[in-house]
Amino acid sequence: MMFRIKADHMNMFYRQMAAMTASGMTVAEAVSTIAEEGDSSRMGKLISLMNWEISEGKPAGEVLIQHLDYLTNIPPELFKEDKEKIAPLFDRFAEYGERKSKIRNYAKTVMIYPAFILTVAAFVASGLLLFVIPIFEKMFIDMGGTLPYPTLVIINLSHFLLQYFVVLLVLLAMTILFFNKKKAFFYRIADKVPFLGKMNRKIAVAQFLSNLHLLFGFHLSAQQTCRAAAGNVNNDYIAKKLKEAGEKVSDYSDLLLQLERSGFFPGLIIKTLKVGNRAKALEAALNRSASFCEADAEKASDRFTAAMIPLTIIVVGTALGFFIIAMYLPIFSMAGSI
Repeated sequence: MMFRIKADHMNMFYRQMAAMTASGMTVAEAVSTIAEEGDSSRMGKLISLMNWEISEGKPAGEVLIQHLDYLTNIPPELFKEDKEKIAPLFDRFAEYGERKSKIRNYAKTVMIYPAFILTVAAFVASGLLLFVIPIFEKMFIDMGGTLPYPTLVIINLSHFLLQYFVVLLVLLAMTILFFNKKKAFFYRIADKVPFLGKMNRKIAVAQFLSNLHLLFGFHLSAQQTCRAAAGNVNNDYIAKKLKEAGEKVSDYSDLLLQLERSGFFPGLIIKTLKVGNRAKALEAALNRSASFCEADAEKASDRFTAAMIPLTIIVVGTALGFFIIAMYLPIFSMAGSI
């Protein structure tokens, strides 16, 4: 997707498409009508681009799949269905987008505050080590005497940072690039971390079930549904495992069996889906299970945030306290010897 679009704007587009296709328009006509509004936002520019590509003869379904979020791995042929089925299709996309935004916000809420505190603390500590500690060191050398061990630790840390600052920046940049390319590796490590791994699983399960519910009504095979649903899970490690599980299924009974064997899904959810499948009500069971897992993920995120905030404050406070004490210990020692 060429443009980074806000989720609210994307969901509004789906709602507009649902209303227009329900009135009898084709997908191409609906896109053209929305493009005529001349919206200058990123979403408006994207719609204009899609309208131009459709007018050049490219199939509307392929254009939507190429440019729009939430449509990864969905067959373009779905957009050729009769008008009675197209409108509910876009309504489902909008509903799914709202759900996905909600689940994504859980993860953001969990990490924003601790990440902000740790980032500020890292900048403050780096500034102290690079600019303030050398001044204190010169003052201590001029005063003479033996420096306490904590002060020596801070001074040596300052020397290390001054000497290898550029190297450390390069390593940090390489780590970020590696994370972007190998997210599954980091997610796999995080999956083993107590509480964090459990919370990440709950978020991934909620995303997968929401995706599965969205796709269930599209009359795809169980294998296609699982592949597309897993392709829109943010956790790359779990997404990969679910895709592998999806390759082994022939129907939805097989799919539920593979989900159970994956170990990611609570037993209660698997039982609910199995009962729903036997009763020919799997779609309703998926909807209820997705809602339950979303609520469970939200609670897990809240608990994690509640635990992380005081822990982050304690860690940062201890580190900065050590800095201050280490720098003032020589001054107290010299003052006591006078």
